[in-house]
Amino acid sequence: MGEGYLVFRDRASNDVVEVVGQGVLTEDGHCSYSPDGNWLLTDTYPRRKPYRTLILSDLRTGRRIDVGRFLSPPEITGEIRCDLHPRWSQDGTLVCFDSVHEGSRQLHVVDVSEATGVRR
Repeated sequence: MGEGYLVFRDRASNDVVEVVGQGVLTEDGHCSYSPDGNWLLTDTYPRRKPYRTLILSDLRTGRRIDVGRFLSPPEITGEIRCDLHPRWSQDGTLVCFDSVHEGSRQLHVVDVSEATGVRR
């Protein structure tokens, strides 16, 4: 099947598996669909480099947009680590996420309306 996210449907749809972001979403993360269902928002874990990436994937075109890369200090690991856990605003124009890239655990908000074309 290749790299991507797997979407499993319930039994009513005969256990259909769909690949989303094939070749584009190549790392595990915390994902959610935009309110309009056109975008997938996800993050990554710091694997080889100490950064977490915030990613938008256009489900209509397959295009990937890296919103940002955020330092995940190596000393903040295990139970005290800080995953981005990105989430959408109700209107789909903003994304908020957790991060420690500025030295302390904070909640950050970024406007993604220009990238997604969603307007308030």
